[in-house]
Amino acid sequence: MSAGGHTIGARRGGFTLLETMVVVTIVATLASIALPSYAGYVKRSRILEAVARLSDARARMEEYYLDQRTYLDDAGLCGVAPAPSQAADAFALACKARWRRTIPISTSSRSTTAAPTTPTP
Repeated sequence: MSAGGHTIGARRGGFTLLETMVVVTIVATLASIALPSYAGYVKRSRILEAVARLSDARARMEEYYLDQRTYLDDAGLCGVAPAPSQAADAFALACKARWRRTIPISTSSRSTTAAPTTPTP
């Protein structure tokens, strides 16, 4: 029973519109569930990277302090240069001394008193 070389009632290959719409709906549902979780993972990884960089900067500053007995260099900046991996990143550590304390030593008494902190230009 064929008409023009095709079997009557035979189905052509391919998907119907309904099948395609069901698949698109399933994929959209899965994507709406997965994307917020992925954004959370990305945010947590950035926070962990920032904590690791801050810890590294702290360790480098402590090493500098142990060698120099000050956190600041002669220019009033941090004695430690930022890590080279921070060159093309949005998160970069930078520090500049904004306040300096002077501690006058009184000759009349043996105690040292801290003067109020004054901003440096």
